[in-house]
Amino acid sequence: MAGPERIEWRRSAPVRELVRLASYAVGAGLLIAVVWILFGSEPEYLRDGSRNPLADVPTWVAVVAAAGAAGLVVPVLRRPVVAANGYALRLRPGSLRTLTLPWDEVAEIATVRAGGEPLLGVRLRAVAAGLGDRPHGIDQRLLRKLRRADPGRLDRFDLVMRLSDFAGEPRAQLGSLAAFAPVEVIFGDRLR
Repeated sequence: MAGPERIEWRRSAPVRELVRLASYAVGAGLLIAVVWILFGSEPEYLRDGSRNPLADVPTWVAVVAAAGAAGLVVPVLRRPVVAANGYALRLRPGSLRTLTLPWDEVAEIATVRAGGEPLLGVRLRAVAAGLGDRPHGIDQRLLRKLRRADPGRLDRFDLVMRLSDFAGEPRAQLGSLAAFAPVEVIFGDRLR
């Protein structure tokens, strides 16, 4: 009997993102209320018949607040992903880009602890022109933040992801990836 052709880690509830969104909603609501109290009674037109720009302030503040909220809703709806098949490891470290990393380009996958939280670290092989994606910029935001907080701890990795974004026991999750990886990929559990 053959095993599954691909796996995808189950995601945990987006608690951190929902708290961030709720905090923003409270702050934005208070700001809108204050602006409405200050500018809500402004007349639409001035005595000379020209448009009163202060009358539009509550509307513009609400529009800007809604745009900011939209940026916080995306991470709630588009969660991180760890998936694998016989060809590649698929990772979405944030809410934007999904990386496809062929197993030939993956050197190491390990669970590590840095900044007080458990992480999945991925180290890639140096390749001239690989077939897969390479993490950069926004993909490595968490890695840069943790390197500043804990210098030297994560230097070997090209990408890290929070294990708290996924449901399940880290050792079992690592084993599920190892089932699809070639023997050349190093797996390590450094959470202890």
